[in-house]
Amino acid sequence: MAQQLRKDLGVEPDERIESLDINIAGVDVFRVSDVEGLTRECAEFLLGEGAQEWSAMSVPMDLSEDTWAILRNDKHTVERQRVTYLEECWHILLGHRLTRIAKIADAYGRTYDSSEEHDAFYLAAATLLPETAVRTAVEAGESAAQIAEHFGASVELVEYRIKRLGLWRAYKDKTVSLNS
Repeated sequence: MAQQLRKDLGVEPDERIESLDINIAGVDVFRVSDVEGLTRECAEFLLGEGAQEWSAMSVPMDLSEDTWAILRNDKHTVERQRVTYLEECWHILLGHRLTRIAKIADAYGRTYDSSEEHDAFYLAAATLLPETAVRTAVEAGESAAQIAEHFGASVELVEYRIKRLGLWRAYKDKTVSLNS
């Protein structure tokens, strides 16, 4: 699916993609400073004390879920924004269920489907870091930092992708053998 999205966008397999420039029909993207009607206290919390507690969120703008709004946290690094924005895009493109607010004991919290979260994050990583390019880079002995720099991703995301592609042993140059 990530390869097809890249193909639909006209992006070559080894080419860097600027995910923050991806537009999806019926989806508007906002930063906290773009949202009219937020109280000053709310905006200050989202961009200040609470900034590390959220990355992005998507909200349907109609009951048919044909139009959406994505709010992204532009206080995070651009590398983190790229993957979290794509993760929200994948939630929408995959038709994932909305999270709900649930009361558990005396507190409220969000519910979420861990498999849907995993799928959206995995596809976001795969969209930013295509398999053939990562495989070629690992085989050439490039570091995660070099790969991250080329694709505009974080080192942590590159290492996640290397592990998910089953390339960690090759990346770490771990030879294996049988005892005689």
